[in-house]
Amino acid sequence: MVTVVITEGDLQTWYQACQCFEQLSGKGAGKWKKATYARRLEYMRLVVESSLFVGRLAYAAYTESQDYDAMKAITIARAVRHVGGDTQKAIVIDGLRRREFREWGKRIRKQGVNIWKVAGANDENDSLIRLADSVCGMVRDALYDHKGDAKRLFDLAIMRGVLVDLGGETKSPRG
Repeated sequence: MVTVVITEGDLQTWYQACQCFEQLSGKGAGKWKKATYARRLEYMRLVVESSLFVGRLAYAAYTESQDYDAMKAITIARAVRHVGGDTQKAIVIDGLRRREFREWGKRIRKQGVNIWKVAGANDENDSLIRLADSVCGMVRDALYDHKGDAKRLFDLAIMRGVLVDLGGETKSPRG
């Protein structure tokens, strides 16, 4: 499972919304798995109900591939194509080290998309990375763990256009 947050406009607005929802839900700034199930659902409910995120959260599910890096590059490229536009994009990847920036830029460009730069962040310091982790957790709870409340929220996110399915591969992608 790969999730992508596609931002637009003033990034400060995005960060403030995520931090506000973390506070309101009681999820806090911690990792997805460390929050209670009820708080995780409340956080995602706030996200799904916000117009800020319409068309800006995306995922792709891969069922047979073991090559997570290839899946991640393919999914990022699909997200860039989904957004469209002719401006170059900046990509921020969870846990990426500085020495990996150039390599990841090449991987993503190899998928045929125009990107400006690649950087890294981690969920301890970045509420958008925590948002991506939370989306991934909700999708996993809904599709693989068959949790009813998460499935209803997932369906609502799809229906409202907040969450976009970028497709996946059932066979190992070539990277």
